[in-house]
Amino acid sequence: MVGPYPIFGLRPVEVMGDDHWSVIDVTKRYRKGGVPGSEAWVVVSEDHAGNPVGMDANGAIWIYDHDFGGLTGLAPSFEEYLRTQCLTMRS
Repeated sequence: MVGPYPIFGLRPVEVMGDDHWSVIDVTKRYRKGGVPGSEAWVVVSEDHAGNPVGMDANGAIWIYDHDFGGLTGLAPSFEEYLRTQCLTMRS
């Protein structure tokens, strides 16, 4: 977890549960579900509404909002995503 957001990884993390921690498994789940954008990313996180946050081949971070139905760029890099999205407290 970074701030209030999960960051999926390569090994189990107790706080994230037994079945929702693997970047590989979560990415496969979103791709199998046909979530737009997920075919071109590795899903590295989710927001609180369950929208996938992914990193593309260039390292840019994207989110697919299932309510809005669109893709939005969040940050040009994973580091920037962590600093501006995960570690910034919003009121």
